[in-house]
Amino acid sequence: EADTESVSLMLIDIDKFKQINDTYGHSAGDAVLVQLGQLLKEMLRPSDLVARYGGDEFIIDLHCDKETALKRSQEILLSIREHTFIWKDEKIHTTASIGLFYCNVGTEMDYEHIFQKVDMAMYEAKKRGRNNVVDIAA
Repeated sequence: EADTESVSLMLIDIDKFKQINDTYGHSAGDAVLVQLGQLLKEMLRPSDLVARYGGDEFIIDLHCDKETALKRSQEILLSIREHTFIWKDEKIHTTASIGLFYCNVGTEMDYEHIFQKVDMAMYEAKKRGRNNVVDIAA
């Protein structure tokens, strides 16, 4: 059930996605994106919104508090790490870097600023060695 008082935005970036494309080909990379989209959809509630954002990133709009968002992002991180992506006869494993940003509904902030913040968090996750979650609040 959606908690209407706060919004959490999650940005998921597949770690070393270029390496997947270079090793297995772009069709394999596309297959990983499709399978990750399905995995995320299975893990999310009907009230959550998920969309592909950029080349190998997914953005998720969760209407929940900070604690719930952090817990859910850790669950997603773990499920991506443990998932076997299949392309033809290849089994592909990958990890993700996740940025998480939350604010209260009604916070004076435009979408551009919110996207900037969640993007900063995701890049910080990459900087810290990938395969982790970094969260920031408004």
